[in-house]
Amino acid sequence: MPRPVDSRHLAFWHNVFQQVPPQEFLPDDRTDHSAWDLCELDAVELTSSTPGELRAIVKDGARAYRTAFSFFGNKLNPSCTCASSGKACSHIGAVAYTVLETFANGAYESGIDPDDPRVVPGTELSRETARRAAEPRSGLGDRTGTASTRSGDYDPLPDPGIIVEADGSLSSRSGRVSGSERQKVYRPVLEIVPAPDEPYTRTREEPRLYLRAALVYLKKDGSDGTLQAYSTGKPRLRAPGLSEHLYRFIVSQERRMTPAVASLASELERMQDGTSLDVYFAHKPGTDPVPARPVPMERMILGWVPVGHDGAGPLLEARLRVETGTTDDPDDPRYTTITTEQGKAADADNRLLLIPVPEDGLLLYRFDTPPIIFSLTRLLHDTPRVDLDGAATLAETCRRRLGSVLRVEDPPEELTVLTVVPQPIISIQATYGYFSTVHVLFRYGDQEIPFGGSAIAFGETSTTDGQSENPTVYRRLPDIEAHYLKRADDIVGDALEKVSGSRGTSFDAVLDCPAGELIRACATEIFEAGFELRLEDERVRRVSSVPSYRVRASGEGWFDAELGVRDGEEFIPIEDPQHRGGVVRAGGKLFVFTGIADLERYLSGAHRLRVAAGDLATLALIEEHADDPEHNAFAALRALRKRIAAFERLDPIDPPQGLQCTLRPYQLHGLSWLWFLHEYGLSGCLADDMGLGKTLQALACLLTARARDRMERALVVAPVSTLTNWSNEIARFTPGLSARIHAGTGRARSAAELSDVDVVLVSYATLRLDISLFLSLPFDYLILDEAQVVKNPKSKTRT
Repeated sequence: MPRPVDSRHLAFWHNVFQQVPPQEFLPDDRTDHSAWDLCELDAVELTSSTPGELRAIVKDGARAYRTAFSFFGNKLNPSCTCASSGKACSHIGAVAYTVLETFANGAYESGIDPDDPRVVPGTELSRETARRAAEPRSGLGDRTGTASTRSGDYDPLPDPGIIVEADGSLSSRSGRVSGSERQKVYRPVLEIVPAPDEPYTRTREEPRLYLRAALVYLKKDGSDGTLQAYSTGKPRLRAPGLSEHLYRFIVSQERRMTPAVASLASELERMQDGTSLDVYFAHKPGTDPVPARPVPMERMILGWVPVGHDGAGPLLEARLRVETGTTDDPDDPRYTTITTEQGKAADADNRLLLIPVPEDGLLLYRFDTPPIIFSLTRLLHDTPRVDLDGAATLAETCRRRLGSVLRVEDPPEELTVLTVVPQPIISIQATYGYFSTVHVLFRYGDQEIPFGGSAIAFGETSTTDGQSENPTVYRRLPDIEAHYLKRADDIVGDALEKVSGSRGTSFDAVLDCPAGELIRACATEIFEAGFELRLEDERVRRVSSVPSYRVRASGEGWFDAELGVRDGEEFIPIEDPQHRGGVVRAGGKLFVFTGIADLERYLSGAHRLRVAAGDLATLALIEEHADDPEHNAFAALRALRKRIAAFERLDPIDPPQGLQCTLRPYQLHGLSWLWFLHEYGLSGCLADDMGLGKTLQALACLLTARARDRMERALVVAPVSTLTNWSNEIARFTPGLSARIHAGTGRARSAAELSDVDVVLVSYATLRLDISLFLSLPFDYLILDEAQVVKNPKSKTRT
């Protein structure tokens, strides 16, 4: 009778189908669509589930088919009773889609209400202790393994390729060397490569490792060059020692490959007599080949690592360490830990176990009896994740049956199980500048997991801390993850609709929206919902206030300021003023400004600037957001504020001596107002109607300043058509002021020519042409006639 469906194990199968989705093992789109249709019709009845097997019945029309999934040796093997000829069918796909959909609809609940106020990222909800039972149960079976062919007596083939003899001559029974290869020499080597990864068709009985014939180019200095595939047209040396016969045999095979264990058995036995063997690991083009040094395994140590929680309790995984010498130091290089991936690649026959470790350049091997080799191979490939009781049982069985070659460590008697609200993460990636992708991850402890578990091994439903003396397992909360995923979908969907006008979103799909704009539109909501935000895999921190300014240096009439962010009590200068949606880099970190509508006001300009003491508008902006508003650079601004606060009325002044006219009352009032601006260090706009004497009032103010030794030189910028009028008005009403029109071919070429002039008259166009000349002259006043010419802040004239 099939065992009933256990929801604790369905999370395991959900993770499996997240890593190997139906689209990967179904043969075509038509089958995929049929599978989805059966899922939507509720045609699937799940009948039993365990971490290693899933069974279901699929009703298709008037017939019902039995389907099954097995998960053995980390390989997914589906089957169905329909006439699918061994291929993955729509019934198999329908089961996978049903598991995924049931999980997405919240069928597997942790019993935690997502709306509970305690559900805050990082909050510990419970801490429990899981203990193992006293007596171990049954363990490994008595199977002795199946025999496989092995032979080292290969007949030399009549055509081994083109051989370079000892005297340098070439010998070959067939084939010719091309002109480009005639001066080259290659060294024959063997390359050890894994079998193609085909999880649906692979079985345990098929070889996992293959040998491939390869050639290493010998440079003129005798050193090794690139590693290349074997070719009959390349002249090679003879293989070293007794491996020439093996090399010739591999060359004769189809695809020039042969199962590694069967072919290497005799060679490894001969190595004990001093025979060398040139073996390299499979390498990627453009990288240096890594030699595979064959090393015998003296002894193996079986340890235990907590890897997850299946809903009922914590799980452990057996991990092997290999001892390649006699030592008691676990950090000694003679110890090598066999990782899960390396264990998958291990290969064996009934006498030889072979384990490639490319990271360490080792090809580990051991000869032993068939029962020993089979048991060790099963530990590497097929040992499922077990609970505390199962670990105790497995440890006792391994001691009893493998004690001669295996040192077994005691599994922990208890584990701490933590239920912690995961920290949700929204990661936004820029794609070609104009598009973006969004990923959702969850962090338990210090491990990050994408939704669905694609970053963790199959079946793992929690993260662990396996390094501490008291191991801790973090219980994974899939329904809380689903809650955050839906919240993320709503946030990103609303932002996308706001920015690009399209609502539909799909995580890991390309979105028609630049990453910066997307962040600008949704950063506030992301942080308020408790998410961590990342841009290009870098964490983005929130800054709710506007950027701050800090005075870096100051002098007579000027100071330098820099733009930065305030992170707590620390002021961090902005490194790059270019921003993407308000994201800036400061102190090597990324910050985003939230809740600020006019960020361009701060971030569109330079992040370091020099400010004149008379630029009151810039002074006021900087002081408002200054890191140190009491800095002496703002003393004049503070004094001005006090004077303006005490201001009551304009003080009338008398017309200056030397003014050759009588001012009317409103002109006297205008002169008093201009002098008020002068006294307070302010700029102003005189906007009387045309014909009411604006030029006269301005000249009267200049004459007053000259009379009180408050002016040495003034610059008047006016349209070309009014320059002569200004010159005539000065000669008529203020003959005490000298004036010169700077225009035409006779204009001044040096500052010395204008040094004795009281009022310099120039047009807007000529000022732009001769700006370097005017920058070299000190002016106390700048008067702009027809000032609407500079109303555009982006124009060159305004600048």
